[in-house]
Amino acid sequence: MGCVAVLLAGMKYMKEQGLQPQRNLLAYFSVYEEIGHGTTWLPKGVQDFLALDIACTGPEQTSDECKVSIFAKDSRFPYHYEMTNELIASAKACGADYVIDVLTPHYGTDGDASIAAGYDIRHAAIGPGTSGSHGYERTNMDALDNLYTLMMTYMLQEKS
Repeated sequence: MGCVAVLLAGMKYMKEQGLQPQRNLLAYFSVYEEIGHGTTWLPKGVQDFLALDIACTGPEQTSDECKVSIFAKDSRFPYHYEMTNELIASAKACGADYVIDVLTPHYGTDGDASIAAGYDIRHAAIGPGTSGSHGYERTNMDALDNLYTLMMTYMLQEKS
């Protein structure tokens, strides 16, 4: 729910401040991510897919409960190299405290379903470092702040 709150807060802020994103944005709340078909359908014209999802902490992860994770790879695919590097550059530009993470062999995001369905899109994912999953999730407000800062910076900058 933290990612949903961050996305809604960002959309509310842009509306209240009259900010126009430099990208064509669509907020898409999908379901069934855990069984792999949450985003097997996308609206026409989607070019980039940025998933917001938790970054589980664990012994083989670099995720941190106080930072935003930029996902490099998950159980199915590496994320789009250029888009991932744009997110890293955005994190550096805005001072978001981040880590780059390769996720466990059993973890994936909604962007994977789109790729598996055959969409030719760039896909990437970011999320707060989180301990636990499936109803027992715990993160730090710093991780949510870093997620918000990175997300807003990325959405409001011109696409390179």
